[in-house]
Amino acid sequence: MKKSKKVFPSLVRASHKFQFYRKKVLGEGNSVVYRGSYEGKEVAVKRIVLIPNITGDGDNCEAQMKLKHENVVTILAVEEDDDFRYVVLELCCATLFQVIQKTWDEKKPPLPPDGEVMYQMADGLDYIHSQKLTHREIKPENILISRNGKIKLSDFGLSKQTEGKCYVTGLKGTLPWMAPELFQANHEKVEIEIAQKCDVFSCGCVFFVFLTRENGGIHPFGDIVDHLQIYANIQEGNAINLHKANDNHPLEGKLIQKMIQGDPVKRITSADVKNEIKYLLSKRNSTINPLTPQISLCNQGEPASSPQTFTVNYGKHGAESHVKTFPNHDDDEVASYDIDCASTSFPVNSRGSP
Repeated sequence: MKKSKKVFPSLVRASHKFQFYRKKVLGEGNSVVYRGSYEGKEVAVKRIVLIPNITGDGDNCEAQMKLKHENVVTILAVEEDDDFRYVVLELCCATLFQVIQKTWDEKKPPLPPDGEVMYQMADGLDYIHSQKLTHREIKPENILISRNGKIKLSDFGLSKQTEGKCYVTGLKGTLPWMAPELFQANHEKVEIEIAQKCDVFSCGCVFFVFLTRENGGIHPFGDIVDHLQIYANIQEGNAINLHKANDNHPLEGKLIQKMIQGDPVKRITSADVKNEIKYLLSKRNSTINPLTPQISLCNQGEPASSPQTFTVNYGKHGAESHVKTFPNHDDDEVASYDIDCASTSFPVNSRGSP
């Protein structure tokens, strides 16, 4: 057991205890995510190796903990010891990547219709942008599905908080989902609204892959497994597959075309995306209200020996990210931390689902 030594001073301090189970790995990348418990509820605990003099995942934890939106993953606590940073998160059940790859049971939990999935993604992104944050890593692996079927944006390891004008360049993100301006050697500062449009580009690509999942998930700029082809086509503004949305999703295709404009000045904002989807849903007499779940995948009351598997992917850097699922085990090692930890200043429901 290690005693925590560092907290985030601007956050409310309280005496808490969290545990994580070393054999219940939910996801792996540059960090490891374990299933755990915190204040009597099931959570995900992300453990990040601290590297001296290297900034990265979690540097904006204070800003992230202030985010309060139903379509953004909730950070419950953040703590550090000598070797690791621990980020305690609400527990989710799956990723949009799994939906696209058809590697999960779509009945557990049930998803809203496609239009509502897109609306919830756009609503979460618009909220993040309203808080002067740029995510910079929007991709299917970082779109989570909660225990009641809500869409949640996650993994703020590359996020950047900006005020006024800022730079938009820098190879931050995963290659197939990166906006073209991120590759350009333009060192001029631009307005924050323009800088945040790199997220809109990524979101447009995710929308397209999600809508074409029946065909295996098609990327608008090329073969989903050929990252170099996608990179070249993004640079040239050549969305070679965009026409494939015309048959089944013509209106969504027009929206996505506005989202993946090569020139960020001409690209629409996240607020525009949300409003256009809302308009499309209203034309179809569809609802944008949260879907009432019929089945809960991650029941807090289920025994620890349940054979259910849970998957969360928080991978980020590099061109590829992999999702893994792991079954529960009865003989888990439990790592306990009695900590004087940082927690949010807003109420947390410790008895029910997030």
